[in-house]
Amino acid sequence: MKSFVLFILCFNVWAGELRFTPPGMTQMKGPHQALWPEDQGNGLLMISINGTGAEPHGLVPFGETVIKMGYHKLGIDYPNGVIPTKCKHSTNPLCYDHYQRELVLGDQVSYEVNIKPTDAVLPRLLVALKFLVQKDPIRWGRFWKNDQPVWSKIVLYGHSQGACHAAYLSKLVSVHGVFLTGGPFAYMPEFGYAVWPSQTSATDASRYLALLHKTDYFDVREHIGVMKLLIGEARFAEQVVVAQRPERDGHNAIIIDPHYAGVWESFLASFSNMR
Repeated sequence: MKSFVLFILCFNVWAGELRFTPPGMTQMKGPHQALWPEDQGNGLLMISINGTGAEPHGLVPFGETVIKMGYHKLGIDYPNGVIPTKCKHSTNPLCYDHYQRELVLGDQVSYEVNIKPTDAVLPRLLVALKFLVQKDPIRWGRFWKNDQPVWSKIVLYGHSQGACHAAYLSKLVSVHGVFLTGGPFAYMPEFGYAVWPSQTSATDASRYLALLHKTDYFDVREHIGVMKLLIGEARFAEQVVVAQRPERDGHNAIIIDPHYAGVWESFLASFSNMR
């Protein structure tokens, strides 16, 4: 598939938008999306990892809120066609661990997904951010140093499947913050929880925030269980919001309905205030 770069100038909450697929990279669902505020912002970059089948440029109300709160934002296009719940009834107790490792790092260890190492979340993230830095070093250069992201200035966001990837990556690199919605998934009725949520984390437990919904059709009890493994039960009430508002689709309403903008803003402000 041919690579392309598309500039879109927006006269909305954000000052600019760029949808792009770097040269040599295959587009999966749609181009990466970069958004930025009018000024230099708050000095933080949100890297957004979307859910199963979704394109990076969706979630418009949420994206507007992110930019309004002073963040730069990079939405990552990646192969998200295999839903993580495919592992739920697997006979392999390491199914979720291998699924995460292959999709985030590119190590070819999973029977559920089969992707090129260069198409995993982290390799594609690195290529996309480096592309932005080379194209506009004044705006994006602060997020890149010594040929690597400046993880201390990055907030990882993920919804649904993306929540799994954001949480998994945050175990490996020390990021400024982690914002999760509608996930993560890591429970198998036959074997219990996957290994990865309990592993030592490079990111401190105090830097995870999550918005879940009581009526999530994937069963919020799994998301709650994984969050308690990630941050510890004592932190749960302070760092996780479980919405109770009646919804036809609790799984997605929490990230597409502006009714939840107050929670988004509260979380984003919390990250801004972290040192």
